[in-house]
Amino acid sequence: MLDKSGILSYLVSNEIQELIILPTEQCNFRCTYCYEDFKMKRMSPETIQAIKKFLTRRVPQLKHLTISWFGGEPLLAKDILLNISEHAQKLSTKNNLTSYLISITTNGYLLSPSIFNELVNVGITKYQITLDGPKEIHNQTRKKVNTEGSFDTVWNNLLAIKESNLNVFVTIRVHLFHENLPYIPDFLELLKKHFYSDQRFKILLKPIAQFGGKNEEHPKIIEKSKHNKVIQPLEEIIHGKTAPRKNSNELEICYAARPNSLVIRSDGSLGKCTVALNDEKNNIGYITNDGTLKISQERLAPWLKGLLTLNKSDLGCPKHSII
Repeated sequence: MLDKSGILSYLVSNEIQELIILPTEQCNFRCTYCYEDFKMKRMSPETIQAIKKFLTRRVPQLKHLTISWFGGEPLLAKDILLNISEHAQKLSTKNNLTSYLISITTNGYLLSPSIFNELVNVGITKYQITLDGPKEIHNQTRKKVNTEGSFDTVWNNLLAIKESNLNVFVTIRVHLFHENLPYIPDFLELLKKHFYSDQRFKILLKPIAQFGGKNEEHPKIIEKSKHNKVIQPLEEIIHGKTAPRKNSNELEICYAARPNSLVIRSDGSLGKCTVALNDEKNNIGYITNDGTLKISQERLAPWLKGLLTLNKSDLGCPKHSII
């Protein structure tokens, strides 16, 4: 039985702030299943300053701050994320926050050892990097803008992180789709050989989904009803027979369903979901130059419906009932 009061008090706490920031919506990859259109460019100096002003006012009210860098490819705007991350790091230390976490979702191509060290120095300690299988498969689906493959560079950057002694956490996200499934068991053995013994690394298996976009080379997705059947034997390759089994009764709460979570796009507009970037229902407001958040409560309300109903679907992915 869900403890409704406990869940609500946590979700609506004013002492928690989660920001997903897109410093640029440009990307150096053209993945065959990507839903983004890359129309927006780098964040302006005015928006950068606005975010820093917002943090300066907001952090003293907090116990928990999470900043997640997203894109596009955020490392194409490395200077922006270093600037804002350093500011947030200083504020969090000054105000003695209970928890403070900065993460980045990156394709890993630009994550050279020197850049990795720069990121860690400003408090970016959690990384998610995607591989689509072995080199011959990955290079077909995760292509650079010039259509060249990306596997070797990303792989070498992962190995370099492993060789470091820095206190970070790295999720290697392995996409699953019909075309790469025959190659995944051997690929997981390779990942296990290089990374499994290092507690800083985690392997995440994730079937791709169709989120829109104009790409005609989209791989064939695995039907959602078959996800568990496909994933469980692959999990056993990684973890053995002790592989965790998903609890269907476990409550999953999407960041978009949380009132204290916001997406700040590169033009300063505010949203709730990083998948439905171009849907007007996901445009809930904007940040002003003085760091004030101007939010339409009418547009925000549907995203938070799960707080009232505690419906698993509304909490797990509010987008489905809105867009």
